[in-house]
Amino acid sequence: MNVSNFIASRLQNQEQKSFSALIIKVAKVATALSLTVMIVAVAMVNGFQKEIRNKAYNLWGNIQIAEYADNHSYENSPIKLSEEKLKQIFSLPEIKNLQAFAIKPGIMKKGEQIEGIVLKGIDNNFQSAFFEHYVKNFSGDVKAVFNFNDSTPSNKIIVSKKIADRLHLKICDDCFLYFIDKSPRVRKMTVAAIYSTGLEEFDKVYSFVDLRVVQKLNNWKNGEVGGYELFVNDVIKIDTVNSYINQNILPLNFASQTIYQLFPTLFDWLNLQDMTERIIIILMTVVALINVITCFLILILERTQMIGILKTLGMQPFDIKLIFLSLSRRILVLAMLWGNAVGLSICALQYYFKIIKLPEETYYISEVAIDFNWTIIGVINIGFIAVVLLSLWLPAFVINYIRPIKAIRFE
Repeated sequence: MNVSNFIASRLQNQEQKSFSALIIKVAKVATALSLTVMIVAVAMVNGFQKEIRNKAYNLWGNIQIAEYADNHSYENSPIKLSEEKLKQIFSLPEIKNLQAFAIKPGIMKKGEQIEGIVLKGIDNNFQSAFFEHYVKNFSGDVKAVFNFNDSTPSNKIIVSKKIADRLHLKICDDCFLYFIDKSPRVRKMTVAAIYSTGLEEFDKVYSFVDLRVVQKLNNWKNGEVGGYELFVNDVIKIDTVNSYINQNILPLNFASQTIYQLFPTLFDWLNLQDMTERIIIILMTVVALINVITCFLILILERTQMIGILKTLGMQPFDIKLIFLSLSRRILVLAMLWGNAVGLSICALQYYFKIIKLPEETYYISEVAIDFNWTIIGVINIGFIAVVLLSLWLPAFVINYIRPIKAIRFE
């Protein structure tokens, strides 16, 4: 052990007897709380973003193929990709799933109540595992509702809780769908399940039916659909895959768009949360810096006589700085252990027990979501300790200006 570390260890053992003991404890608590707030904030913001993004991805896919300039319409034009093109797309290693869909606007009626809706027709490739989490009063594969193996299109419909509440619909209730084309058309449907994703803009409009129902209502030919939804294995590659499909696979009258292009407002809003996250991290780092630097200066002030004696004995200012930096580092590491323990405990409690609830109509989720991104948590810890320790070198230069004669007489 070198001299600087030895002296730092002795000073730490005498910490309880010094007048700065209370200041050091306050600095430890403030630093620990700063790190706790950072960890909790990052876990909550990332959890919120991940939850909303996953909902959007699973409801609309990562990439959507439709007729050119038709992606934002509530009324699809029929398209049909050849088997060769579908195989080309599905053979891409980044593609996880491909499912056809079609949407059609209409009016739903139950008794005297009416509601404007949009039907979303799905096929047997529908990625239902995620969606089943949001379907109430139904267990098993959601696709079983429509019995795609039957040659006759199903008359079942899955409606949102918002639509069901407004029309007073319950499971097994019958309702009528009206469509205004060249002439009014009506179709009787039976409510098979009720879902609630929490995405109000989606829930208040969309209902799910057998894709063949929409095809029949539109008088489309066999195999014609409104579009295709693609799911990729890694969402980071969404833009790259979309560009490749557009440029190398699709005919000129087709276009593929990413989920970010389809719903830019939603994802811009989610990206704004990153700014909130950064502001919290910066503010908490500043708070920790102020506390640690204040504690550091008080330690120097308290040990002015010791610094004078050490200089008189020939110790270099750099080595004296290392004494206080070593002592501050030990205080900081202990505070960080507390901060991590408390922060991760709070996150774990919320993750497993869902203690903090949220108004779903405002935040699109019913409870605070937590995402344990260990890489980000590790970066926060490493960055935090690096910034604080580097910042301590500035006040350490005070030691250079302490004169041994005056320091030894210091009271």
